[in-house]
Amino acid sequence: MSNAPPQLEVIHGGSEAEASASIAERDSRDRNLLAWALAGLLAVALLGLGLQSRQAAELRVEVTALTVELDATQQSLDAHEQHLDRVRSSIAELQQLVSQGPTPTLPEPR
Repeated sequence: MSNAPPQLEVIHGGSEAEASASIAERDSRDRNLLAWALAGLLAVALLGLGLQSRQAAELRVEVTALTVELDATQQSLDAHEQHLDRVRSSIAELQQLVSQGPTPTLPEPR
């Protein structure tokens, strides 16, 4: 085994123009790859936007239907409240009559 450092050799056969062309080709390939990646990302974003828009429209329809249902339920509840108020009033009148006791009977006319 020898402790001598490895010998470096100059390799001929390649010119600077070839190396520059190779670098330019690689840069062009990288730019194309980046463009395709951005186009794919844009397509995914547009697909997501479309899905979100459709879902928002469906939710708007559902909110409208629920609002109509809530209004009808509120009207029904108001009608029941009015009925209960009439019942309470009738009960109060009955309690007042009961607390007064029986009405005196008048003698029958002769």
